[in-house]
Amino acid sequence: MVAAAAIDRLRNAGIVGPLTERKRNQIWGAGALLDELDDLDLRIQVRARSAD
Repeated sequence: MVAAAAIDRLRNAGIVGPLTERKRNQIWGAGALLDELDDLDLRIQVRARSAD
């Protein structure tokens, strides 16, 4: 399966990792990207609170 091989390559390179423990219908995410989005969310919240 082409998609599974692509995910395996990304996982082996440390780019993506599983976000669930399921064997079927696994959800994958790019950890560094998700961390950046969380950081952006926090900065937006701080900025929005200081604008009030």
